[in-house]
Amino acid sequence: MKLYVLTAALTFLVGVAQAESSSCSFSSPAGTTQIQVLEMNQFVVHTPRGNQTVYSWQWDNILRWNKKFGKHSIEATFLANSEKFQSWNTTIQAENFAPSDNLGYNGIQFATLPPVINSDDQYETGDALM
Repeated sequence: MKLYVLTAALTFLVGVAQAESSSCSFSSPAGTTQIQVLEMNQFVVHTPRGNQTVYSWQWDNILRWNKKFGKHSIEATFLANSEKFQSWNTTIQAENFAPSDNLGYNGIQFATLPPVINSDDQYETGDALM
């Protein structure tokens, strides 16, 4: 926050906050807890992987005014706010392949059943005058 003193009775406060994060998760087939052995050399493995990115910012402007009249005083505070939040989340899950760490992060396509892809994108904005 940055404070500007315009006059003895008038101050202006500006604040900006920004955050960004990104994460990636993967359960390797050999490390997953969801392995079911059907017969010799046949496995059912449920392997998810996911990516998430979050970005947000907030901007505040506060204007304060105060005035004294003898033993009385008047004070007013005004606020202007604007904010934004964005989130992208993708999860891919696959089943039916022999567990192996050699498959790595990009080995989802080696499953015999088609992968299930989920996506959750969020976008929110807001503003306020007080």
